[in-house]
Amino acid sequence: MVTNSHSRRASRAALLCILLTMLVASLSGRWRPSVVRAHDGTHRADAVVLVNSTSAEYADFAQLIQPYLDNFGIPYTVLDIATTGVVHEVHEYAVIIVGHRQLDITDAYLDATEEDHIADAVAGGTGLVNFDNDLTPDGSTPYYGYLDDVFGFAYVPAAASSSVSFVGDTGTTIRINCWEDDHQDPDLVTTSSVPLLEANDGLWTEFLYPSRGFPSVMARDDETLATPMRFHASSIPNGTYDLEANPCQPK
Repeated sequence: MVTNSHSRRASRAALLCILLTMLVASLSGRWRPSVVRAHDGTHRADAVVLVNSTSAEYADFAQLIQPYLDNFGIPYTVLDIATTGVVHEVHEYAVIIVGHRQLDITDAYLDATEEDHIADAVAGGTGLVNFDNDLTPDGSTPYYGYLDDVFGFAYVPAAASSSVSFVGDTGTTIRINCWEDDHQDPDLVTTSSVPLLEANDGLWTEFLYPSRGFPSVMARDDETLATPMRFHASSIPNGTYDLEANPCQPK
């Protein structure tokens, strides 16, 4: 489910607390990650934070990430890729932290060699914590090759959900049709007008392809929405359920 910007920031803050707690534990020795030996025979136990001072989201580092690093006492060095290149020696750090969204979406600073240095460092035992969730301009083309190398990311076409089913431990199935008004909050009006499928209007769209026979509730995964969309049902018995979504590809 796509949420509005305030919900996303709250989720990012919660995720940040979890990841930085893990990071503090690893650097303090409670968890001991593999640390690559530097060329001079010494070990580093600090982090390097990659930022881009020319990025539109650069301020997020100082506002959302750096206060946690300082509060938890994590030793770190800030590397501004706009002024300093990422060199092979990045593998000497215990952890690489990508410090904000849109690190280099214009491909102006991180070239293929620098991305290889990051991927090689992780392959050699350096940790990676990535706070950049803007990874593709169109849902199919990645901004950064090193993340694909590290995580094995792949991209698939966007999907619209038409229903959600709860399968109980007794075999009972409860289906919620997302287009039905009594399951929606807020209620949406069905349309078949293609111009209303506006990617950046901040609104959910209940769109009907006539050939499909039922509408779908749509929004882009990177769209900033004015309100979250909730689907609900009453009289669901207590129990353990498997949640199954029924996606349908836009035509």
